[in-house]
Amino acid sequence: EKILSRYPDSIVVLMDRLPTHSSIYRACKFATEAEEVVFITNAFLKAYGGSEDLTDHVLNCMRAIGNKLAAVIHLGNPYAAERMPHTSRLILATGARCLDETVDNALGILGGEWKPCGELPVKLRLK
Repeated sequence: EKILSRYPDSIVVLMDRLPTHSSIYRACKFATEAEEVVFITNAFLKAYGGSEDLTDHVLNCMRAIGNKLAAVIHLGNPYAAERMPHTSRLILATGARCLDETVDNALGILGGEWKPCGELPVKLRLK
C-alpha cells in the first residue's frame, strides 16, 4: 500500500523468505519488464524461526535481476547485507521497532524526502 501510494506506477511482488520456483520466476519476469527494481528485504529474528539472515533463494533472485537492481532497502540485521549483490543505493534500517514507520521512512529516503543519517554498527564489505 505505502509503495503504491508513493509510486503509483510501481508493481509490487511479494516473496517469502523461502520462495517457490514459481514465485522466483514471477519476480524475475516482472523485473525483466521493469526499468528499475527496488528490492526490500528484512532479516528479523523471530522465535524459533532460524537465523536472521537472508536465504540463498532471496539472494539468488537479487542476483538474477542483475543491473536492473537500482536500490535495496534492508530492514533488520545489517550483517545480512554483506552477502547481497552490489547496488549503488543501499538503505539500511537496523533495530527498527515499528516496521510500517520504518518502511515509510526508507521510502522517503529513496524518494529524496528524507536525508539518510546515522551510523551502522558494522562495516559492510558488499560483494
